[in-house]
Amino acid sequence: MSEEKITKSLEYIKNLKLGDAIYNSKIQRLYLQILESKKLILEIENFADAYSFDQFTPENGFRSIIEIYFIAIAQALEACDKPKGIRKFFMTRSRQINDIQNFCGIVDNFLKMFYALLEFHKNSKVKGSLIAEEGESDNIVAKTYKDINLLSFYNQNIGFHHETPTSLQSRQFSLIITLFADYYYSGKNLMVRILSIPMSAIKYFFSDHARALKHEDVIRNADIEFLRFASLFFVSKLSCYIQNIFSYRLKVNKEIKIAPEPLQILSSKYSGLNGLNVSVPQTHIGVRPILCQLYSSKTRQGMVGEKSSVEPSKTLIIHVHGGGFYTNSPQSHEVYLRDWVVKLDVPILAIKYSLAPKAPFPRALEEIFYVYCWVLKHGNLLGTTAENIILVGDSAGANLITALTIKCIESGVRLPQGLLSIYGLFLSNYSAIPSMMMGFVDMNLNYNHILRIFKSYAGHHKHLKFQRNGQIPKAPVNEFCDKIPKNHHMSPILAPDDIIKQFPKMILLTTTLDLCLDENVEFAKKLRRNGVDVKLDVIHGLIHGFNHMVKVCSKSYNASMTCAQHLQDLINHHT
Repeated sequence: MSEEKITKSLEYIKNLKLGDAIYNSKIQRLYLQILESKKLILEIENFADAYSFDQFTPENGFRSIIEIYFIAIAQALEACDKPKGIRKFFMTRSRQINDIQNFCGIVDNFLKMFYALLEFHKNSKVKGSLIAEEGESDNIVAKTYKDINLLSFYNQNIGFHHETPTSLQSRQFSLIITLFADYYYSGKNLMVRILSIPMSAIKYFFSDHARALKHEDVIRNADIEFLRFASLFFVSKLSCYIQNIFSYRLKVNKEIKIAPEPLQILSSKYSGLNGLNVSVPQTHIGVRPILCQLYSSKTRQGMVGEKSSVEPSKTLIIHVHGGGFYTNSPQSHEVYLRDWVVKLDVPILAIKYSLAPKAPFPRALEEIFYVYCWVLKHGNLLGTTAENIILVGDSAGANLITALTIKCIESGVRLPQGLLSIYGLFLSNYSAIPSMMMGFVDMNLNYNHILRIFKSYAGHHKHLKFQRNGQIPKAPVNEFCDKIPKNHHMSPILAPDDIIKQFPKMILLTTTLDLCLDENVEFAKKLRRNGVDVKLDVIHGLIHGFNHMVKVCSKSYNASMTCAQHLQDLINHHT
């Protein structure tokens, strides 16, 4: 199939009408690049299946990078052809040349990635494993990233591999993040910074190159504190605004404050009247109440502050939000949680855990374990008998619900009846993973971004004072030199087999464009090897974080409803 696509692409270029010398040279360069890619892609496809979950789920990082490459080629060929339709009114000759040149840069980046994939396969110590054994930052993926020209990905063709609504959102996000960087790092007073935003917006809107340069600077150098501030300021507030306009109004949407008090819970490993004494979370930031948000489409008997004749639900869903352990909240995820609550007619308790870098590992896990044990004892206050508890988490949240299950197994606490992981993050270190190279292309969750997430969660982030002079301080050359410990509470995929084999049913949902794809494939393999009832569902064409786009992208909404159906399947599995 790939050989046929490449052959057709080469024939297409051959049949193009020649133009001036500059145009001809760009076309010739693209032709030679595609020709070079042919041998590399065919070689990669010869072994790609050996890394897949099974014959019915062939997706992995090798295949996804090739898939994105062909999207780039299709758009490059369109740029080469004479503009048609509405494009001819906006596409000047110089703009067309720039587009072709930019796609040549994109293709050149993919050639470097293909060579890296071949080297990964050649040096693989564990046959068929998508994760290199070492957790060092100086690996083939990191080396390739340093050699990549990010400007090609962030210029006028930014988000080229996304479908139209998401592609437009990528461009908007890029514009917002560059404007915010100007605002955040400016040394001028507040009023001057605010007044300068319109001028900067005009500059970045009309100059893709200026915007791309600034965005690359952000990706290469901006630390986790900038990213957290930007995320809280824009993503969280924007999500709350959208959901209040377009989402369902729920009968119950209230904050639950769980006091940090001594808690005893039944345990198979601790005999006696009191059972297990659950420690009050106090690491890093001391003892604090834990905030949660309770969502329900109807009031139920026992719910705190509610009067109702409706019987308690037998099922409770506990949701743990994503956000790289450093940002977001239940409120920022309501845009899809409200839909789930209505569709499933089951209460959802979303945990607002403490965030890195102020509260790195293991604080979030301590809080989530404490809340889970509290629910086992006081579920009636949430309008549920808690006979059937389902855990769901996205991204970092998927990491946390998996680590929570491990802690339950280790401490003898009753297990949840099932887990749903959505584009889960299961390995929090610097290991080489092929799908991580999709982070070179995806500016929503870039490769450097996720390395800073690992560093922050591990507690290695150091607050650096800097002078605000309009420039983003350069990141240290040895930024990722700290070794992250191999801890299966931090990286659940490292858990020993005797723990994994005790897991309840688990569904892992990810996408072909998710840079965490390979972690999901490998974790699904590990669960299957240990006899766990596991399902791996890979959705095509969506990116990491698609649940946040359910109100602007129909494909994201459909995928979110697929998540809800998986939750329903887990509920039915035990009722």
